[in-house]
Amino acid sequence: MKGLRLMIPGSVDAVSSGSIEPFAMDKWEIAICVSASQKGLESPLGLGIIAVGKKTCKRIEQVCSPGCYLNLKVWKDYAEHWKDWHPHPVTNAVSNVCALRARLERILAEGLEDRLERHREIEGRLRRELRELHLEPYVADEIASPGVTSVLGPQGDIDELLSRL
Repeated sequence: MKGLRLMIPGSVDAVSSGSIEPFAMDKWEIAICVSASQKGLESPLGLGIIAVGKKTCKRIEQVCSPGCYLNLKVWKDYAEHWKDWHPHPVTNAVSNVCALRARLERILAEGLEDRLERHREIEGRLRRELRELHLEPYVADEIASPGVTSVLGPQGDIDELLSRL
């Protein structure tokens, strides 16, 4: 195999769920988790965030991938050997990195369990209030995500709904 496939078994997209839903990468044996600075992390958009599981980290060493920007072997090498001077192979948007760091500090100060509970409460309130407006959530409450809520549109004129919104 000359490169990693786009979809890796055990991969997770956590853009909307990162830091607002429980996540146990090692326990759940997640191979690779991709996220971003916006949405769940409530930080300015523009940063791609990746976490690599232990088994996947070993696999990366065996893969020959071209380029630099998306080559995880290059990023690992910089993180290990250049960490005190230039820990990334590309120039990052420094203001975005600083904003993300500030947001992560606020998340830790709030406490992860308190944050998860707050988002569950917000989700429940939103879903109750949607029902009061006669908008039925598309996904059952038992499996709903606090980060994304979709609703079934009402029967009838969509223009009326859009004007109300």
